[in-house]
Amino acid sequence: MKKSLILLALSALMIPAFIACNKDDSKDENAAKFEAPKFQKSAQKLTLKDGDIKYIEFTESGRYIMEKVVTKAEESVFFTGTFTVNGTTYTLSGDFKGTVEVSGTGANVSVTVSEDGQAAVTVSAEAEEPTSDDTVFRTWSIDNLRIKVSGGDLDAAGVSYTTKKGADLDEIAQYLKDNGVNFDAEEYKGYNIKTITVSGCGGFIVEFTGAEAYVGSSNVSSASFSYDFTVGTGGSNLINAKGDGSISYVKDICVLTLNGTIKGETKQYNVVLEFRLKEVK
Repeated sequence: MKKSLILLALSALMIPAFIACNKDDSKDENAAKFEAPKFQKSAQKLTLKDGDIKYIEFTESGRYIMEKVVTKAEESVFFTGTFTVNGTTYTLSGDFKGTVEVSGTGANVSVTVSEDGQAAVTVSAEAEEPTSDDTVFRTWSIDNLRIKVSGGDLDAAGVSYTTKKGADLDEIAQYLKDNGVNFDAEEYKGYNIKTITVSGCGGFIVEFTGAEAYVGSSNVSSASFSYDFTVGTGGSNLINAKGDGSISYVKDICVLTLNGTIKGETKQYNVVLEFRLKEVK
């Protein structure tokens, strides 16, 4: 299944999104409980210098991201799924089915892409590998999600809600709507976040149950982790976003806190989302 244009970040619920990631936290005693992801040594990003595939990124946790040009106007779609690796040959399943064979390193890489049912294509590429082994670079499932909404036409206490399990945005949106947040809750039907993947080469994947996954780019630099996202429908961008937040670790839980806004029908609300994440093994 082809993905939407550009990136949804963590959910269509949030308008802004920038995360401040404290790397000292990721190296503390609690974070040490996380083992290195299985595919960490194979993680890399291949930027192709010719053809309709812009790049292929193989994440630490066995997911891939592929950006592919689909129109003469250079519009792109993203593909994602899982991969296995044998030597220098990656076998992809999911949105793209086939193999990617890699030879060389750095700026002198040769990549042969063989999509099932299509002739193999060999192009030159540049390879990039993660510069660190930060704990956040892996795939996470959603243990639960805590949300607080304030401002707008709400009273000083605002509205708070905690899911018992997972991150069902429809469940959350209906609760907010029933408790005074004046916005279109119907937009979030079917959006139940299943996993979040952050990679060491700048990739970002948000996988939903019963809906498409959304993919795009992120950047980890020093003590911050930032990303931009856009949801595209019918060629029109619905959301362009930036914001701030933090990451901490409590035992085997990664706590991802985001500060942002919800655009209501007549007012804008402040929102704090606290994702409690568990490692997918």
